[in-house]
Amino acid sequence: MEPYNLSDDFPDQQTFADQIIANEPTTPNQSLQRSERIVLQCVDGSIAIINPVEPLILPESIEAYLDRIEAHAVSANPALSGSVRVSVIDASRFPSRRFRNCWRVVGGAVAPDDRLVKKQIMSEVRAARDKLLKASDNEKMKLDDIGTEEEKKEMAEYRKTLRDFPATIEQQVNLMTVEQLETFQPKLPEKPEF
Repeated sequence: MEPYNLSDDFPDQQTFADQIIANEPTTPNQSLQRSERIVLQCVDGSIAIINPVEPLILPESIEAYLDRIEAHAVSANPALSGSVRVSVIDASRFPSRRFRNCWRVVGGAVAPDDRLVKKQIMSEVRAARDKLLKASDNEKMKLDDIGTEEEKKEMAEYRKTLRDFPATIEQQVNLMTVEQLETFQPKLPEKPEF
């Protein structure tokens, strides 16, 4: 079986690849290596990262290519006009992916924003606490019906400890560095056995 050729059905049409080749400028080729990332930085500090799968051979200068990416981002979202900066950063200058939603560009490297990391940790703590509170709802209702006064009191204390837990560790989180927070696993209150 022979491969399908678009020009067989549309002899007057150029293929998309032919159009790109025909429109390429004749400047010397430059390339982006697999170890390099294209980073779009918005005015709010958030970033988007483009990872070339293979070394990317550019038909233009890297600066012109980055200008084109910036123009494309602005055409997709006009609110970004004048607020997007595009740069190339080596992947070795990226931190651990644990806090990738908190990354910002700082001094030509990507680093997690301390304030956002601490906010993310506290959000994770609250989510874990909420899950335990929800799991204890049914048991509390059972104890309200058939539990002893001591069991009811233990459950009430457990649920109060859970509700207060984020406030009890927030100061500890605020004193920690990003490196310490990467391995931070808060010990949630243990449910009493009935």
